[in-house]
Amino acid sequence: MGEHTIDNYNNLDAGANEINNAVGNLKTSLNNGTSAVNNIMNDSTFKGPIADHCAQVWGIINKATNSNLDSFSNNANTLRVINENYKETDKTVEDSVGGV
Repeated sequence: MGEHTIDNYNNLDAGANEINNAVGNLKTSLNNGTSAVNNIMNDSTFKGPIADHCAQVWGIINKATNSNLDSFSNNANTLRVINENYKETDKTVEDSVGGV
């Protein structure tokens, strides 16, 4: 039976990177949407109770989306912590078992 080592921890880091890239792209899109909504509201094209309601709904959507994106970022950080814990545990086990 040969020696087995676990030395590839790239999958969890790759997953965390994918999440962070997606969050960055989504935040950019959300900011672009917010700018567009603000421009519509500021140029007097869209005024009145319906406009006020739409602005309020956009605010709710924006807040909920930002909250979800923050959760995704936290998930990416959790994957990185798990990855580091795996590395440390594997190293501890390897050292205590004598590299078997």
